[in-house]
Amino acid sequence: LDEISVLSIFAERTRNMKQIHFSKLQSIFGVILLTLTLSSCGLMNSPQVKTYLPLSQFQYAYIAPIGGVQGPPNAAFGGFPGSANPRDFIAGQLFKRGIIVVPEINPAQAQKTLVVSYGEGDKRNILIGYALEVTIQLTTADMNKLVAVATAEGYGETESDKIRDAISQAMTALFEPEKISQNSSSLYF
Repeated sequence: LDEISVLSIFAERTRNMKQIHFSKLQSIFGVILLTLTLSSCGLMNSPQVKTYLPLSQFQYAYIAPIGGVQGPPNAAFGGFPGSANPRDFIAGQLFKRGIIVVPEINPAQAQKTLVVSYGEGDKRNILIGYALEVTIQLTTADMNKLVAVATAEGYGETESDKIRDAISQAMTALFEPEKISQNSSSLYF
């Protein structure tokens, strides 16, 4: 074989080896990227619910005062500019479930009235952004007994979206637990 043929064969083998190594490197990189994405993509925690008394025995709800959520203009809760109050979304969730939201507790209806309290918990980092935890607590209006507690995480573009999503998850877990068990985890990318 002449020198040019040897160099040509060597160049061909080198090119083939580079292609094989590059292909393997791409596969390894893809697996690493997929693993990192799935491990931090934001597998949302399932809502947690503890029920102590049947919710079916209540017809009314009084929602304890809740502070508003401040957001940038045009990125507020419910699509309204400025600030908003999670109370409005909680009320809407109760309306959908046939519960009458009252402006004050009537002693004559106290046995059938829930007091709804809202609290924000931890923020948990996920792939892009964070999830916000919300807890909804239901107590009896007459005896102040704990009826139920639901904790859920929410995710969205704005703080208000996160709160709305978390409240929706918590209320669904309280009133429609069969829906939560069907969709036990949500993926957010």
